Amino acid sequence: MNKHPDFGAPEEKNWSVIRQSVISQNPWFKVLESRVRMPDGKQTTYHTLDYLKAAVGVVARLKGKILLIRQYRFIIDRFVWAIPSGGVEKTENIAEAAKRELLEETGYRAETLDKILVYYPSYGCGNQEFHIFLAQGISKEQGLFDRNEVLEVKWFPEDEVKRMALEGEIVDGLSLTPLLQLFAG
Repeated sequence: MNKHPDFGAPEEKNWSVIRQSVISQNPWFKVLESRVRMPDGKQTTYHTLDYLKAAVGVVARLKGKILLIRQYRFIIDRFVWAIPSGGVEKTENIAEAAKRELLEETGYRAETLDKILVYYPSYGCGNQEFHIFLAQGISKEQGLFDRNEVLEVKWFPEDEVKRMALEGEIVDGLSLTPLLQLFAG
């Protein structure tokens, strides 16, 4: 069994990038156009998103409840419930980013923060990487959460969160993936 995280030796990676250019760029990602050679020798063009930093998500648990935030997401024109999440800043490591996002979006701190999952939500069109943490030993801090980003912070019984996930009330992959994994275990 191959123990390398890329699951393949370099000679087995028979897709190759011939040419790559940046079509557009902002502080969060680049849009790339890549000319690639496939295993059969044919060439094709891919348009992909190259994320400049990883993202974090935090599943906060306390006494059989899970902490969710309510937001309005203009891109899909919906009010949603989600786990606290956000990007990793250049000056912080991934665990520090998770702690900061939990505090900024909820007003809570975690006594322990354990990484439970790392995944790529859409590796067919982008390289964004999500690092998910389980936060326990939660305590409320002085001050409020960021009201520009978060409308409400609420603790839900785990059975209610499971129902919300299964009935489409939680719609983002960053939240659904770790919550469903948690419930499956």
